[in-house]
Amino acid sequence: KSVFIGGGGELATAREVLRHKSVERVVMVDLDEKVIEVCKRYLPEWGGDAVCADPRFELVVGDAHAYMINTKETFDVIIMDISDPIEAGPGIMLYTKEFYEHAVTRLNPHGVFVTQSGSADSIPPTHSKEMLCFAPIYSTLKNVFDCVVPYTSSIPSFAGDWGFNMAFNNPQKGDQ
Repeated sequence: KSVFIGGGGELATAREVLRHKSVERVVMVDLDEKVIEVCKRYLPEWGGDAVCADPRFELVVGDAHAYMINTKETFDVIIMDISDPIEAGPGIMLYTKEFYEHAVTRLNPHGVFVTQSGSADSIPPTHSKEMLCFAPIYSTLKNVFDCVVPYTSSIPSFAGDWGFNMAFNNPQKGDQ
């Protein structure tokens, strides 16, 4: 029913989430207002004004890390549609064990956390070691969550397979 999107400035993730009638509230926090405006203007089919006009949608221009650390709200789903974990990049703190441990406290029981996890091509790029983050993200999540499911999807605009990791905890774990 409630979804948090970290990043997602092109609005396509919010568009897809809002297709589900069971979703009652979407909070999207993106750092770059200019990206949002450019995408609304030049890529309206990716979400644009239709997403922003949906009464279930709340857009916050700001730091997703700071928002998650400071919010008391909990969510059924947390989606991190952010930049890769490049050292000194804007998203690096959103890929740490500490952040994932905090994200668990912002999930409702049966909640799901998912993050983009970089290129997942079967032949990794040779031009950048920074793009090899799929397995490290999985390993970091596995230190925090009971279950982590890595998966890939072909993303034509990225010219290859892209990796994602979905993570969740067993809500009965404390009862065992």
